[in-house]
Amino acid sequence: MGRDAVAAGGHADLGTRNALAAAGVGVWLLDTVNEQVDVDETLAQVLDLPQMTAQRIPLDEFLACFDSDDQARFETQISLAAKGGAALNTAAQRAQSHADGGAVYLAVRGRLLGGADDAAPVLGGACWDITDTKRLEYKLQQLSVRDSLTNLYNRRYFDSNIEREWKIGLREKMPLSLGFVDVDHFKAYNDALGHQTGDRCLIRLANAIRDAVVRPADFVARYGGEEFVFVLPATPAEGAMNVAQRVMDAIASERIAHPNSPTGKYVTVSIGVATWTDPSAETPIQSLIQQADDAMYAAKQQGRARIVQWQNGLPQSQRERLA
Repeated sequence: MGRDAVAAGGHADLGTRNALAAAGVGVWLLDTVNEQVDVDETLAQVLDLPQMTAQRIPLDEFLACFDSDDQARFETQISLAAKGGAALNTAAQRAQSHADGGAVYLAVRGRLLGGADDAAPVLGGACWDITDTKRLEYKLQQLSVRDSLTNLYNRRYFDSNIEREWKIGLREKMPLSLGFVDVDHFKAYNDALGHQTGDRCLIRLANAIRDAVVRPADFVARYGGEEFVFVLPATPAEGAMNVAQRVMDAIASERIAHPNSPTGKYVTVSIGVATWTDPSAETPIQSLIQQADDAMYAAKQQGRARIVQWQNGLPQSQRERLA
């Protein structure tokens, strides 16, 4: 019998129950009239109950074994299944954390045993730990959205999330700002010092930018090559310029020597900033991206090592303060 199969107490023979226990699958039975749940010894261990033995507990206590964010959804699904609705098939976080402090995730399956019109409908089901699977899924998900060199978010993450932030700004009527950061004379840096040194330089710059963009809702991504982008939801133009200046100062404080830069003896960047003060459905997000990109190239054209802000269709520049 596979893990998704429903088995419970006396409704499963001893061999089946032993096989489920060996696989770490716990079994439960819900008396829907008296709202009491029978759990076997394996499930008591999976749920980390105070007594690690087979026992009967109130439904409320059973639900309390799961994270508060999952309890209402879980209770609703149980109610629907008890009325003959869809079988219970969900994943939930356990209220009690793992010994290492990490979250514990459980798969829960169940179905009505008998008919919904029975005098005392009973739900039977199984539950097991899927934490390792969830952790692996998270690692794979992070690999798909992280830049392998800098560990910043990658272009794929930027493309999907800038669209999401635009939609949020559109719905909430909130400004959205972003900035492009391009390393000045980076080809000359690579030619002089080699690509491995260039990679180490990009890692240091990425860390500096990430440390300067501090709000939880903000994010930084590597856009490609030596170009980075920071996204600032609910941030007006003035706030975006303050963040851009922090980025510029953080990079200057790294004092990464550049042996072949006409701009200065240290690595510098050019930053372009753009802000939507009132996003509209008629204006695609690509327009904001283009404005920030144009502002960044304007910074290059004006001599590099500076911030240019796109405002009312005209770039307004601000000279950076060198450390």
